[in-house]
Amino acid sequence: MSQFRTTAQQRSEAAVQRLKDLPLVAAGIGPGLHIQSIAQMDASPVICVVVAAMDGPEELIKRELIRRESFQEQTEGYRDGRSIRKKPWTITTFGLMEEDRVAPPPRSAYLVGTQVSEDDDRLKTHRVGIYRTGVVEWAHRYPRGPVLPATSMADDVHNAFLFAARVFDEAGYSGRLKIWLQIQYAEDAELELPAGWDIVPQRPGVSELDFSYEVTTDQLLADPTPTTRAALDAIWQGFGVDRCALFDGDGNWRS
Repeated sequence: MSQFRTTAQQRSEAAVQRLKDLPLVAAGIGPGLHIQSIAQMDASPVICVVVAAMDGPEELIKRELIRRESFQEQTEGYRDGRSIRKKPWTITTFGLMEEDRVAPPPRSAYLVGTQVSEDDDRLKTHRVGIYRTGVVEWAHRYPRGPVLPATSMADDVHNAFLFAARVFDEAGYSGRLKIWLQIQYAEDAELELPAGWDIVPQRPGVSELDFSYEVTTDQLLADPTPTTRAALDAIWQGFGVDRCALFDGDGNWRS
């Protein structure tokens, strides 16, 4: 039994190490870059979901399985009916990648003498990545600066979890997953609730809000709602609210 625990611990550490070895947007998890904006002095909040296989081999998603048509992003439930996927996947060294960017800003007082490249990472607004080592990444910045629309954010997190589960199911992996939900640049974030609610969220006042959790692929694939609720409960507490009010007492979505 002690040997089993040792093996499980080693696999867990290996999953985390795979994250650290990748150029992830989630800088709080790995050494990669934050999504940030140079259209303004202060970076807008970014919501980031990362799901990693804890027990998979070093190369879980085989190169021959990485095809543009293999992994379609889940869009059911988006309140505005918008599909995130607008263009084909780009195949990179690590796997599949898709990003949206804003146009480079015009020269300004704080960018005098600086030419901003269209490829600058700080122009990213949306990113989806599927890595061969068994990591799925989704990150998004909402268009209204510090405002995080609570309902749309909940839909997006739910769909990102389901999308990740489908990727691992397609790869034939049914083992443990480690999930992270993180809000970067959260200091001035505002949680926008549906009209008429008597809840008044506070600003977090911290640079990051994060949550991590273990779940199996089968559990996440069958129903990502419990995982979504647990993650959002933790994030909402960063806004001074005990739990995510988008769910009722039984853990179901409020109508």
